[in-house]
Amino acid sequence: MTADDLRAVLAAGVTREQIEDALAVCLAFNTIGRLADTFGFVQPTREAFEAGAKYLLARGYR
Repeated sequence: MTADDLRAVLAAGVTREQIEDALAVCLAFNTIGRLADTFGFVQPTREAFEAGAKYLLARGYR
C-alpha cells in the first residue's frame, strides 16, 4: 500500500476512520493466519464443517 493508494481511496469518499478500521481487520486476519500456520492448525474437511453446522443448528451455542 502506498500513499497514492490511500489518496485514491480517500478521493473515492472513504473516511480516514474507515481506512483505519479496514487496516485493523487486515492486521487481525494476518495475525490469525500466521498463528495458525505456526501452531500447525489444520482446516477441517467439508464433512466436518457440515457436521458442526448441523450440531449448532440443532443445539445452538452453549
